[in-house]
Amino acid sequence: MAGTEAVLRVLVVDDEMPARLRLRDLLGDIREAVPNDLVGGVATGHEAERFLETRAVDVLLTDIHMPGLDGLALAKRLRERPDAPAVIFVTAYDEHALQAFDAAAVDYLVKPVTAARLREALERVRARMGSTAAAAAAAAPVSLDGVAWFWGTCASGKERVRLVETSFFRAQQKAVVAVTARGEFGVEHSLVQLEQQFGEELVRVSRSCLVVRTAVTGVRQENEDGAREITVRDSTEGIAVSRRQWAELRKALCL
Repeated sequence: MAGTEAVLRVLVVDDEMPARLRLRDLLGDIREAVPNDLVGGVATGHEAERFLETRAVDVLLTDIHMPGLDGLALAKRLRERPDAPAVIFVTAYDEHALQAFDAAAVDYLVKPVTAARLREALERVRARMGSTAAAAAAAAPVSLDGVAWFWGTCASGKERVRLVETSFFRAQQKAVVAVTARGEFGVEHSLVQLEQQFGEELVRVSRSCLVVRTAVTGVRQENEDGAREITVRDSTEGIAVSRRQWAELRKALCL
């Protein structure tokens, strides 16, 4: 039985509808053994990138040969994200296995995929997630006497940083940075993990940025380039708001 194990959130990427439906059925067949939730199915790499801007995903089941952005290129681009999902390639061709593992894939499945083989691949993801979670536990954000804080890294070492003194979190390359009244601090967890920990105290304004709700000092619906942006305390830069997140930001700030 699955018990209380965490559910793996899965996104399927394949330009052929029958292939997406096949994986949906297989995920259902193994759900009791490996708890999973199919959160979406898209036909291209670009659609997958857009999906990941607004939804958290643990596992990407992706084909390789697709129009536009193919599976290998998608995996390499996602690898730069601090909250990148685990990638499992599902393809009709076996000649790309070496390239797949160069792209840091967890597994490489050749069609037609069996339930047993898919289960094995997802169990590898679960094992990897378990080891990284244990390593990150000591650095996880926490609340002390009702005051939310997290570990931040600066030139002098690690320090406790209170959320209330933080303006926003920015993902850049493979790192997350917290911008605060005391300067910038490196953060050892992803934007998704920060959202899960601090909940409604944060609001996402783009794929790469979370702002602390109480730090917002102004909203400009359009800047000189026609894009929406906000201003926050302790920062002179305007923060761009993506189109996808504008409605959510207005709701969060009661605009």
